[in-house]
Amino acid sequence: DEKYKEAAEVFQLLWQGDPANNGLLLLTAHNFRKAAGIKDAGNRCDAPDLMKKALGYYELLLQQWPRSLSVMNYLGSAHQSLASKDKAKAYYNEVLRLGDKEKDKGNREFAEKSLANIK
Repeated sequence: DEKYKEAAEVFQLLWQGDPANNGLLLLTAHNFRKAAGIKDAGNRCDAPDLMKKALGYYELLLQQWPRSLSVMNYLGSAHQSLASKDKAKAYYNEVLRLGDKEKDKGNREFAEKSLANIK
């Protein structure tokens, strides 16, 4: 969607002016991901170039938050949509390994569902 791409580009410019602002970094990544248009239960996307941009921003976020299960799930999702199945599986499995069964139930369920959908 063009609106998500435009939003991502605005957040990207704002983040470049304030690179310590992880909130802007997260918004940039999320909007590039949405603009990429994930399809087929996460196994492809309409705009791989935009997903690659999102992937780069999520990688920066993981450097800031190395135990963030949500960021790991987003990285798995990005790799899955770009047909990097092994990388996607590695991130999803890391979520399952690190996530508490009760406290991190939502992240664990997302990882389990995504693993089951990988083609």
